[in-house]
Amino acid sequence: MKALMELVNKNITLFEESIKITRLIKSAVDQDNVEEAVNLVENRDRLINIITETQQELIEKIAQVEGPRLTTAFVNYLKNWKIKVNSSVATIKDLDSEILICLENSKNEAMNKVATMLQNIQKVRNYDSQNI
Repeated sequence: MKALMELVNKNITLFEESIKITRLIKSAVDQDNVEEAVNLVENRDRLINIITETQQELIEKIAQVEGPRLTTAFVNYLKNWKIKVNSSVATIKDLDSEILICLENSKNEAMNKVATMLQNIQKVRNYDSQNI
């Protein structure tokens, strides 16, 4: 039972790390540091794979727990784990939404700059051809 509880704690810690990395991604995006954001996203993807493996292992081990070992305290422990996981997932989703909004705004800014630049190029071309 102790090993199972340690695995639950490991899973919670991994989720906490995922939240930290997601906050760092947001910070990098806010600062237009694309390279840093990409590196952090890759790290978070690896972490999510580890979380997925850990949760699968947890599900398998929980299914093997026999009836007499399912104490009220253990069931409550698992309920608290579920609450923490759901809270972590919600936090990550919220941060991801903020990141996507920031990226969308950056994309729109870049598109507007390119459009303005193309208009200016066209104006210069028209000006040159009219003077000949």
